[in-house]
Amino acid sequence: METKELVKKEERLTVKQEVQLIRLCKEFQPYLPFDEIVFMELVSAAREYCDCSAFPFFSDKDRRFHELFIGKNVSKIKSKYYFCGFKSPNKPLTQRQYIMLNRYIPRVKVPSFGFNDMRTYRPIEKVLFIKIVRACRDYMRAKMSKKAEAAFFEKLNIVYDAMKI
Repeated sequence: METKELVKKEERLTVKQEVQLIRLCKEFQPYLPFDEIVFMELVSAAREYCDCSAFPFFSDKDRRFHELFIGKNVSKIKSKYYFCGFKSPNKPLTQRQYIMLNRYIPRVKVPSFGFNDMRTYRPIEKVLFIKIVRACRDYMRAKMSKKAEAAFFEKLNIVYDAMKI
């Protein structure tokens, strides 16, 4: 990951948005001591789904959502972090997790080769990133159920379609 010093000012989240993101991360962090921030794992997977350039051979949105996103990423998150069922203990984050969260770049386009290529950044990406965060929040508050997948699919497709333009 890269540091926020390399990120332009207009790409950063506001203080209010950062505080809300930290609260969401705490809300969905499982009680067991994992190094990863579970909410950001889901946001990263959703971001990967919405970036059309990440897997161009998955052009069908429905197939991409169910096979690549739900079948691969979400099922991995459920089985690794919520194997005893979905519980939300509102666990505090560790210092290491705060550092990881501080280094997270709020954009939709997945940085290729591990660095933030500012030539491909578009200002709308921050707004779309917030839409992804809200969609993930609603999905996790619905306990990642099958019933919530349809609404989650619709919300992520708004971002997916905006990124294709």
